[in-house]
Amino acid sequence: MQAKTSSCIVGILLYVLPVGLHAQMADSGQSKTSQVYIEQMSNYLAFKLSVNNNINGFEVRSNNKIDIQPNDNNSLKLSVNYRWFSFSYSYMPKFFPGNDDSELKGKTKASSYGFSFNFNHWIQGLTYEKVKGYYLANTGDYIPGFIEGTDPYTQFPDLQYNSYRGQTAYKFNKNFSFNALSSQTERQVKSAGTLMPALLYNYYIVDDKTSLTGTNSSQKSNNFETIISLSYFYSLVVKSNFYISGGAGAGAGMIFTKLLTRMPSGEVTTKQSHGISRFAVFGAAGYDAKRFFVGGQLMKSTKSYNQKGESTIVTVNDRLVYQLFTGYRFTAPKFLKSSLDKAEKSVPVF
Repeated sequence: MQAKTSSCIVGILLYVLPVGLHAQMADSGQSKTSQVYIEQMSNYLAFKLSVNNNINGFEVRSNNKIDIQPNDNNSLKLSVNYRWFSFSYSYMPKFFPGNDDSELKGKTKASSYGFSFNFNHWIQGLTYEKVKGYYLANTGDYIPGFIEGTDPYTQFPDLQYNSYRGQTAYKFNKNFSFNALSSQTERQVKSAGTLMPALLYNYYIVDDKTSLTGTNSSQKSNNFETIISLSYFYSLVVKSNFYISGGAGAGAGMIFTKLLTRMPSGEVTTKQSHGISRFAVFGAAGYDAKRFFVGGQLMKSTKSYNQKGESTIVTVNDRLVYQLFTGYRFTAPKFLKSSLDKAEKSVPVF
């Protein structure tokens, strides 16, 4: 019964839900005005350790709600940041509370790699994420008598999500430090804000790799999503080392989907395209000294679209993501400093 329910729900989900550097270094030398607002930490290599819940889940709202989530509460992320370059790796350790209830919700394996190149005005981020294993968070809506915390949820152990996403943004105000919030390779020493337009893009694959038995089916969707957004950020510096930041943004774009349905009788391919909207609010606070830093961030975002020709079906990616982090700045090795010095001198100044 549960296997049949799982196959049916995954089929509905994948049909209505496409699971929704040529770098220009402008002004490589800071002006005297920007030095009043931003302190460069060019001689330090920043190591940051953070805990977050930034792993994708999916939700479809129609006459019946379908809420599919990974079995996780927290992931661990390690970042190494130097000047305008950052690298990060994250995974889900089983010793974290909430990551050890696989008997009820199934097993989830997730990891991601990220790169970012943040210059004075231009910001470029790239991330690869892989997740395997999901469960139906609202199983009780489909199985009568379901007891939460006692009965196992409907599980999708062979449902996989692979994402290749990025963002290209432009920061208008050179006195606002995006690096002070994201990589801690700079310090915001005087309050400032900025408008930031961005192009967000994401190519992702959702694949139900359940083995075909001759009586069931499976599906795979390849999706490309692109959104143009406009945001505003502001950082309030309190007594030099303490800060409070906030921001909000909205955007719109398109999502294109190629859906492959595998059946005993053969394979069927369909294509869809939809308009998509995105809204987000952001908040952060922390302590940022010369060497040691600590803080927290919270972001609420919603992406949604109506399936074409099916106005009662709305696909939603509604997320509340938090991050708690701490880190330390070490003096950068001489070979790293000299290598970056040469690279920066060879890039044209605009």
